[in-house]
Amino acid sequence: MARKLLKVIGLTGLLLLNDVALAEKYEIVGNFLTSGKIISRETASGKKFAVKDKKGKIRTSFDYDWIMPVLQSPTGILASKNHKLGTLNPKTFQPEIPFIYDQIGGFNATQDLVVAVKENRAGVITAKNQIVIPFDYYRIALNFKEIENYSEQVSVATPIKSDENFLLINTHNQILATIARPKNFANYFVNDFDSQLIALSDDYNNAVLMDWNGKVILNNKLGKPILNYNSVMFTDYKTHETVTMSYTIDDKGGYHFKTEAVSSMTIQ
Repeated sequence: MARKLLKVIGLTGLLLLNDVALAEKYEIVGNFLTSGKIISRETASGKKFAVKDKKGKIRTSFDYDWIMPVLQSPTGILASKNHKLGTLNPKTFQPEIPFIYDQIGGFNATQDLVVAVKENRAGVITAKNQIVIPFDYYRIALNFKEIENYSEQVSVATPIKSDENFLLINTHNQILATIARPKNFANYFVNDFDSQLIALSDDYNNAVLMDWNGKVILNNKLGKPILNYNSVMFTDYKTHETVTMSYTIDDKGGYHFKTEAVSSMTIQ
């Protein structure tokens, strides 16, 4: 009887050791800003990702396509599950925004808002997935921000109808102004903007820069354009290449562009 009991105890211990060994078969692939690490391992569905907290405890299952530490904020950690985007709570690591969106922008720093795209329609939600602006637009630019001549945060929305002009809106979905859409760019939407320029994209990887009067400033570029302090970065997700260009404005209002950097990036 004693021998059988020892065998059972030994077998149980071996199974527990195997479970621990399996749990430890992962790779650390990234760090959160404050609260833990991103880990990954191969599964029957390919490489999947999970979260390990700062105490070393694995807090989620390995069923995320990717988890982005760079986009962690006090309101959410951007992640992908079953090829849909959502967020994880940065304290509990449980789903916060459900994984139902095709795109999610960056959180607004002061008003806890984020632009999201679902079923090819754009709207604005909070970190708790409350709808602030209905999904009635084709696209809304990456985020709300303050620009010259406006005392509140604004964004630029692209209407569903491709022959309609762009709309400057506030966080209450009030239309503050219309912006002329350049001719021959009916299928383009606003990806980003600042006080000087508006950056357009289409669904075929093309990019255009225009001024606030609808005049095309730069054409025939590839990638998603992001504007930042008199420069623009074009990220081409097909070639995994980024091109950063700076620009100056002369006394006559002419724009002059200079390529500053070309680099490759790793995109999961």
